[in-house]
Amino acid sequence: MQRKTLAWLSFISVLLLTACGGPVHSTPEDTAISFLKAGRNKDEAAMTACMARNDRGQAKTYIAGKLGNISNWELGTKVRDYEKCTIEVKVVETKDGKKDTSSLQLYMINEEGLWKVSFVKMMEEGNAPSSDAYEVTVAELRFADVEFNQGTDVGLQVKIFALNADGKRKPLIDTTSWGTNIGRAGDKEKPLVASWANKPVKIDWKMGEVFKIEAWDTKNDKILAEWSTSADAKSFPLSGCVTFVKVAGHDAKDSQGNFIKFNAKPTGAK
Repeated sequence: MQRKTLAWLSFISVLLLTACGGPVHSTPEDTAISFLKAGRNKDEAAMTACMARNDRGQAKTYIAGKLGNISNWELGTKVRDYEKCTIEVKVVETKDGKKDTSSLQLYMINEEGLWKVSFVKMMEEGNAPSSDAYEVTVAELRFADVEFNQGTDVGLQVKIFALNADGKRKPLIDTTSWGTNIGRAGDKEKPLVASWANKPVKIDWKMGEVFKIEAWDTKNDKILAEWSTSADAKSFPLSGCVTFVKVAGHDAKDSQGNFIKFNAKPTGAK
């Protein structure tokens, strides 16, 4: 009986290891490699197995497009946030003796413990789309109780601006229009947490554009934390989690307890 059980477990392990054309996809990189290999081999079944459940219908389209003609690639920048990840893939092909370099981005999610490709975005290197549209939500804004005197009421709000080359600000998100969010330091019934996960905002972005994020305490009319994205960002910067190292102008007492978290996904519109 024990041998039969071990044999069965070995059989299951083989199935898992060969799923999606490679090893169990416990990391985004594993899935990305298997996904790209499936495209190169024009293996629709293997590519489908690498994709998120709700997005598998795109496999045939991807293979018919550029993914079916990629032979050389290397994985580049990775941005990971809990159950989501974006990986930049650099593609180098030789045509008529000349190198044709482009890139694509794999948007991935963790589905039942395995990383799956949800969306693929193509970009020509040095010729990125003039404007890409993303649906963005401020999933969570949180501050640690230790940053405030116990019993202090704090009005949590977020303001986000696009900055042009002259530093002028264009308002993109202002959560004060969506109601109040009063938390109280040290009060478990009123934690210093706010979420606008059900308030998606469409934001256009092009490489080189900078965003300014301000976390406000509107109850006491002051900025608690601020952060600006980098002009060198290769992927949409309002995604994932950003930890604030300073709160109200002082070094944070809890290095991990003060953060803002974004959810973002491309809309496909330009």
